[in-house]
Amino acid sequence: MKKLLGIVVLGLLFFNNLLAEEKPIFPFTTDDQIKTFDDGGEEIIKNKSDELIFDEYWNKPLTKLDYYLLQLKDKADEVSNDIKLIHSDGSGYLIEYFEKIENLKKYQSLFGKYVDFDVSNKVYYLEDLGKIVIGFEINDVGKAKKPMKELCKNLLEKDLIRRGMPDQSFSSPVYYRMLLNQLYRGGDKKTYNNQLKKIANNIVYRVSITSKVSTSLEKMDYDMFNVSCYKLSSKDKIIYRKWSFASKE
Repeated sequence: MKKLLGIVVLGLLFFNNLLAEEKPIFPFTTDDQIKTFDDGGEEIIKNKSDELIFDEYWNKPLTKLDYYLLQLKDKADEVSNDIKLIHSDGSGYLIEYFEKIENLKKYQSLFGKYVDFDVSNKVYYLEDLGKIVIGFEINDVGKAKKPMKELCKNLLEKDLIRRGMPDQSFSSPVYYRMLLNQLYRGGDKKTYNNQLKKIANNIVYRVSITSKVSTSLEKMDYDMFNVSCYKLSSKDKIIYRKWSFASKE
């Protein structure tokens, strides 16, 4: 009986220790002096605002056009990743056109020998013009191996479309129909062509390419070159623009 009683007492002591929830002390006094969370639940955020609650702009529901823009953005993200992808054998789309930027200074070597190519995109709707702008930006590329104008032209005329972006002429409506996703309500997807053609007629493509070329081994001197190109519609010729500047340490 005494042995059994001892086991019960030890069990109760162990249970009480669990309930005590031992709280270790923080290693630094500054941290340990911070007020402890209220176990009963503490409301930290108390400063209420009605700015967003009653704002007409932020409380309007998304339109079908808004949803379709989100699908275009997802596709543009896929294409951006494909453009900057470098394969295990060292080949890649941008490698054909540019050298990689090499970190020459000692402190730069902490970030690796080379700077990776950067390809990003933006998809937005210019409501006052009724145009959808799909823009790709290629940055952090080194000295050009081929004319930058050539890359701009190839991307706008074939390579973006080959990678899955919808063409402006609507010659391949399947690309547009694939992006319907949750907007598809059954039946023949061709019934959506009239509406999707309006999207195709109002897409504007833009590509911006910026090259950085080091001009000194001792200093952070470099030249920057940018070529941008625009395709306003399937019938319009490509519009080119450029800028450049030199930076001296």
